[in-house]
Amino acid sequence: MTGIRAEAFSERFPRLFHMAEAGSWPSIQRHGLLSTSALLDLFEVSGEQRLALEARHRPRSVTLHHPRHGTAVVRDQKPMNDSGLLRSLSGGLSPTDWYQLLNSRVFFWVSHKRLAKLLGALEYRDKRQTVLTVDTARLLARHEARVLLSPLNSGATKPFPWPRGPDTFLPMARYPFAAWDQKRKRRDPVVELTVTYSVPDIRDFVLRVEEYVGGEPDTLLFEATCVETTKEKSMADVGQEFKTGAKCETRGIYTFVRYVDSQQAPAPTRDERDIPLDKGDTFPPIKSQNKAAWWMLTRLT
Repeated sequence: MTGIRAEAFSERFPRLFHMAEAGSWPSIQRHGLLSTSALLDLFEVSGEQRLALEARHRPRSVTLHHPRHGTAVVRDQKPMNDSGLLRSLSGGLSPTDWYQLLNSRVFFWVSHKRLAKLLGALEYRDKRQTVLTVDTARLLARHEARVLLSPLNSGATKPFPWPRGPDTFLPMARYPFAAWDQKRKRRDPVVELTVTYSVPDIRDFVLRVEEYVGGEPDTLLFEATCVETTKEKSMADVGQEFKTGAKCETRGIYTFVRYVDSQQAPAPTRDERDIPLDKGDTFPPIKSQNKAAWWMLTRLT
């Protein structure tokens, strides 16, 4: 069977993650999440400067300046190079084609594991990073038609240039989710979720914005209200979060997300990370650390 429905995808991957330049949250609130191409349009970049940023490899980050919009940073592409792309591209695509394709899209990791790997990379681990956590279901409800999925880190050719081509990015209805899920034994059937050009209304889907340092959350910049309180809402949604001390309204398996002080370390014990709760139970603290926590509903039982 080819394809995956938005509902099933959101249940499997209830959260998306985007890493942005430190200090970019105010601009993101004004303009949304922009692809490189959209950012170049906003900053009115043209000519040779645009060609260098959009159609060629960027060995280092570049700061743009605009009289009205201020400054913005176009990130480097150090994990990728022309020689790796020449070895891995198929379907008649050139490195220039690939750079332009990547620069036309907004990228999200579908797992926190991939985000953590990027945050821990040599080029980023000692720098502050802004991380957005996004509600998958809400984003897909509005933008599914512009979403393409990828089974690999499309912006890397190191240490190994995995094959890529015209079918690397596919819409959800055509993406071979079941085949990748079986081949990878339910690990990483999807690596990236991308949206064409921009997500101007990203503010509507953001659950949390944090600044990370050394791979760990350091400063909470924004947090949406996580629990719906309307009387009509009788059951929780998979992916919804709850705080220590709240009453459980839906029987299921709940997974530790982070402590209420936004830290994720020290880690809970294995038995504490995933817990079953019945309706009426109280969300517990992490007893081994004596700390209150946020819990995510990951499976109904």
